[in-house]
Amino acid sequence: MIVIARDGVLNDCELGSVNHRTQLCLRDDRVAQLVELHRAGHEIVLIASQPGLSVGTLGLDELDAIHSQVHQAVEAAGGQIAGLFYCPHEANDQCNCKPPATGLFEVIAIEYDIALDQIICFSANESEQTAAAQAGCRVIATNQNPSTSLIDLL
Repeated sequence: MIVIARDGVLNDCELGSVNHRTQLCLRDDRVAQLVELHRAGHEIVLIASQPGLSVGTLGLDELDAIHSQVHQAVEAAGGQIAGLFYCPHEANDQCNCKPPATGLFEVIAIEYDIALDQIICFSANESEQTAAAQAGCRVIATNQNPSTSLIDLL
């Protein structure tokens, strides 16, 4: 299973958190790479931090619209996203799902009945990388090679 952090890998996230669908800037090259990974037999799951839900700058309807936009772009290119998991909390909420906590990865492992060491996580965010590593996942840091293909990094 491949877990891809939406922001920073699939989405060019210069603004920080995406709180509106107009802030979503999907990278066409990365969408194509995600499709290649899917066609090669990998199940793809996306993760995202969505603290705007906690602080009121993002509503569930808008989050659904953002996720729908991502799904549509990937499906239009011939790929499929098996799931999307997100942390709705801000740093002060003391949750177990906001990276560097490992909760998102643990939930994915349970949901898909897969061992954590069978998960490969692509992320540009150090907190997500730390969470994935602490959970026992294989981590591929895309911030160190931002223009390198996901397939080549794999």
